[in-house]
Amino acid sequence: MTRDAVFRQARILVVDDHAANRALVEALLKAVGTGEILSAAGGEEGLALALEQRPDLLVLDLMMPGMDGFEVCRLLRADPTMDDMPILVQTALDGANERAQVFDMGASDLVVKPINAREFLARARVHLENRALVRSLRDSQQRMTTELRAARAMQEAILPSPAVLADIRATLGLSVEAVFEPSSEIGGDLWGLHRLGGGGLGGGGLAGGRLGLFTVDFSGHGVSAALNVFRLHALMADHPPDPCDPAGYLEHLNDLLVRVLPRGQFATMFYGVIDRPAGTLVYAAAGAPDPLLDGVALDGSGLPLGILGGARHDNRHCAFGPDSTLFLYSDALTETPLNGGAPLGEEGLAAMLARADRAASPEVLLAEFRAAAPRELPDDLTAVVVRAAH
Repeated sequence: MTRDAVFRQARILVVDDHAANRALVEALLKAVGTGEILSAAGGEEGLALALEQRPDLLVLDLMMPGMDGFEVCRLLRADPTMDDMPILVQTALDGANERAQVFDMGASDLVVKPINAREFLARARVHLENRALVRSLRDSQQRMTTELRAARAMQEAILPSPAVLADIRATLGLSVEAVFEPSSEIGGDLWGLHRLGGGGLGGGGLAGGRLGLFTVDFSGHGVSAALNVFRLHALMADHPPDPCDPAGYLEHLNDLLVRVLPRGQFATMFYGVIDRPAGTLVYAAAGAPDPLLDGVALDGSGLPLGILGGARHDNRHCAFGPDSTLFLYSDALTETPLNGGAPLGEEGLAAMLARADRAASPEVLLAEFRAAAPRELPDDLTAVVVRAAH
C-alpha cells in the first residue's frame, strides 16, 4: 500500500465555521486523493454528521460560535461507539495549558493555525493508518472469536447428550453427571461413554449390560489441545474398545497417538468398564488423577498416552456395588491454587467430597472448590460422577 492509499479509502469530516479554512483543508485532502470529504459549518451540524456518517477522521476547529469544538469532542467521547475515532484539532491556541486542555477533552492530536500543509497531512495519515490497523485487529479478533465459539460448540457436541445419559440410567441403572469447563473457549479435556454388550444404546436392559467410560486430559491448553481432543475422538470412533480389556484399549490408543501427536504433547487417560450384573469395575489408567470410588482413591498411575510406542498398561479390578459412586476428574481440581495459595490436593478433594451430600449434582459437589478457586481457572476442569441408580 502506498503512503497515500490510506487517504483513498478514508471518509474525513471537516468541521469549521470559516468557509476559507474549510476550503483549505478540503483542498489538501483532495490533493492526496481522499475518498470522501464531508464538511460542516458549525458544531451542532458537525456532531450530527459525525454520529450519522462515522468518519475515519474528524478535523475539528475549536473556536466556533454556538457549540464549540470542546463540546463536540466531549459529546463524541461520551458515545462508546465513537471513543476510538481520531479527532485532529486545528487551533490557534499554542500554550502548554491550552494544549493540555485539548487532549484532556479527548482529542487525538492537534495542528496549530495557520496550518502547515505537510504537517497536517502527515498527522492525518498517521491517524488514518492507526485507525485502519485497529479495524483490522478488531476484525481478526471477531473472526477468531466466532471460530472459537464454533469450535466450542463442536467440542460440546461430542460429549454425551442428555438423551444418552437418560438412556444409560433407564437401561443400565447408572446415573452419570458431569461438569466440563474449558479454561478458554476450547480446551484439552474430553469425557465420554461406550455402551458395551447389550446391543447398543436403547436396548438390552441390565442383562449383559456394561458401560465403558473415560476421561482424557491433553497437555497444554486452548486450540492445540482441542485439536488433539478431536484427533482422539476420531480415533476412538474408528477403533471401538474391547469391553474385557481396558488396558489393551489404552495401549492401542497410545500407539495410534504416538504417530499423530506433535512432539512433547501427550494425554492422561482413565478408561473403565462397569459391569452392572457382575458388580465390578475394571479399569486402566495412563497417568490420570486418582479416581475416587466410594470415597477411596484408586490408582490412576501409568505412562501417559502418546509418549512411547509399545507402552504397557494394567487392568485393575474393584467392586462396584448397588450403592457405589465413582468420581473422575481432571487435575485442575486438585492443582489449582486456591485462596491462600495452596491447591486442594487429592486428600483435600476426598475430604471436600466427604463433607458434601453424596447424592448431589457435580456442580453442588464442587461448590466449595469454586468458592475458593479463581474465577478463571488456569486449566480445563472436568468432573464426572457415576452412581448406581435405584
